[in-house]
Amino acid sequence: MTIDNKKRIKNLIKSSFYGSAIGDALGVPVEFCSREELDTNPITTMMGNGTYNQEKGTFSDDTSLILATAIGLCSKSKNNTNILYSIADEFKEWFYNGKYAIKNNVFDVGNSTAKAIGRYAITNLLFDNTNESSYYSNGNGSLMRILPVAFYMYGKEEFDTLDKRKKFVSDVSALTHSHIISKMCCVIYCEIVLEIITEKINNTFDIDNLLTSISKVMEQVYHSYTLSKDSNEYMREFTSIFHLLFLLFSRDKVKSNGYVINTLESVLWCIANTHSYKEAVLTAVNLGGDTDTIASLVGGLAGLIYGYNDIPNEWISCLQGKKMINGVIKKFSKSIIKSQKWIILINKKTRKWKIMAQNTLKPCPFCGTNLSDFPEIMTVKPVRTEEYLLAKLEHKKIIGSDAGYNVFCIKCGCLGARGMSKEESIAKWNSRVDNNK
Repeated sequence: MTIDNKKRIKNLIKSSFYGSAIGDALGVPVEFCSREELDTNPITTMMGNGTYNQEKGTFSDDTSLILATAIGLCSKSKNNTNILYSIADEFKEWFYNGKYAIKNNVFDVGNSTAKAIGRYAITNLLFDNTNESSYYSNGNGSLMRILPVAFYMYGKEEFDTLDKRKKFVSDVSALTHSHIISKMCCVIYCEIVLEIITEKINNTFDIDNLLTSISKVMEQVYHSYTLSKDSNEYMREFTSIFHLLFLLFSRDKVKSNGYVINTLESVLWCIANTHSYKEAVLTAVNLGGDTDTIASLVGGLAGLIYGYNDIPNEWISCLQGKKMINGVIKKFSKSIIKSQKWIILINKKTRKWKIMAQNTLKPCPFCGTNLSDFPEIMTVKPVRTEEYLLAKLEHKKIIGSDAGYNVFCIKCGCLGARGMSKEESIAKWNSRVDNNK
């Protein structure tokens, strides 16, 4: 990850988290209002009072659990089970003590989420194979908080395949919602977020090609689930999502309720039919029904797509709990950047160099070679710090045993390995080039 990319990932987290929180706060006062009511009196800006009689700019359980998930993911443990316990502990702190809630007031919580957290508090067991795995427990309570998981998985070697990511996302969902339908919806949302993150980091994002990117994600996820016995029974329920039939929906056909598939369809419909952050979240809120959750999920995506600067300043000013949100963003961003694996890419002829995260090694920034075609040259040590690598460069200890972090493009630069001398590294590179002419 370059220094610019380091800033970019921080900005993406900020844009997405704020986008989600503001969508949530816009929806809180009119949750459960009908579409007909909102057609008569549409929401056009941030309001207070309403359904829960809360101050203007107050967010609900959607944002609270996003923040709780993000902090849980900051666990220093490399064991995914321990990380799940860390997330569950943060949920418990929110539910019982009001952590991550405005004024410590937990005023909105779904039944499945409440039961799962209560069970965990008593038994200390992460998963329940009875209540949360029921078909009738497919509310949107795990989907609404899954956003940080996509950022957490970005660039990590242990999540370099879709199957690995599906397993972790499903486990995080199962803390409160363990039915395969809920898990699948979480996977789809995370994969879309990851695709946008990757394109933004690699400077390949094009708003005009957004639906193409979403279509690519759908195809990959669809094929991965067609091979699964657990999901086969329910694939038909995802027809409009996997085959993008939601694009053909009229507004009247969009079901903006708490059933997780309907929620995801509503979210994707709003994103596909709007052209700015403001338009996206207001469209979501004015669908009525589960307004806070749908607008929060839309806001998370729209924040990523359009950026923090596209969020109206007036709404940011009204938002409650900004200090808490900023604190979580800072800690979460730092945790993600530290967990990256770093390499130095050097062009042999020009001596130009870049520090990058391992996952951004395709294509080569110098010649365009797709380095993922050569996975054997991409083994690197975990990062110490970016500053350490910069210090190495300043002292010109770049090639050979002193560097220890050398991976060079097969086409335009040296292929280095820890412990090799400069001459050995160049010889190995020359040999590989000869073998691949």
